[in-house]
Amino acid sequence: MDDATVYRNREEQTQQASIEPHHHATDDLHHHFSSSMFPNKKELRDNTSSYGKQLKTTNQRHNKQKRQDQQDHQQDHQHHQQQQQQQQQQQQQHQQQQQQQQQQQQQQQQQQQQQQQHQQHQQQQQRKRKLLKIEYQIIMEQQQQQQLQQQQQNSMSDPILMMTIKGGQDRSHNFVVAMDKSVSSQQDIHDWDRKMGLKRSHSKTMRLSMRSRKKLTALLMKKKK
Repeated sequence: MDDATVYRNREEQTQQASIEPHHHATDDLHHHFSSSMFPNKKELRDNTSSYGKQLKTTNQRHNKQKRQDQQDHQQDHQHHQQQQQQQQQQQQQHQQQQQQQQQQQQQQQQQQQQQQQHQQHQQQQQRKRKLLKIEYQIIMEQQQQQQLQQQQQNSMSDPILMMTIKGGQDRSHNFVVAMDKSVSSQQDIHDWDRKMGLKRSHSKTMRLSMRSRKKLTALLMKKKK
């Protein structure tokens, strides 16, 4: 074997030695990536099943939380509605109370007005009664005066004269004495009293009323005849 052949053999061995380690490393790397990134069917099924379970659990948890949130939202909404209803009821009650108070005030005002009207009516009736009483008194006094004037006129036309004399020196009293027109002195009055059957006290100390005057006049007229 010549030197050239030996050299070629050595060169081939060197190249083969350099190629074989690289080939083994590539196989190892391929096996590594194949086993990690591309698992076999069983591992793929297991991984898929696990992922599906996790996804299902996650979806269930999410749906449960969503339902819970909806329930909470509904409860909050219902609670808010209840609060609004309670507030409305309270407002209605307050309005009713105000209306009742207003009605009570109106009733009190009406009662006060009725009382005032009743008092005014009573006062008017009292005034009317007083006025009627005063008018009646005035009318009666006028009638009495008219009767007295008529009697005096009748007496002046009769032969009997009605006169007023004073009796006593220390005090003055007005007395009505019936006497004849011919009587002109105190002694004539006494004589006339005795003649007519009258006591002295009748002409000096007794005030004669209208009734007594009428009786006295009638008596004198009867005796005169």
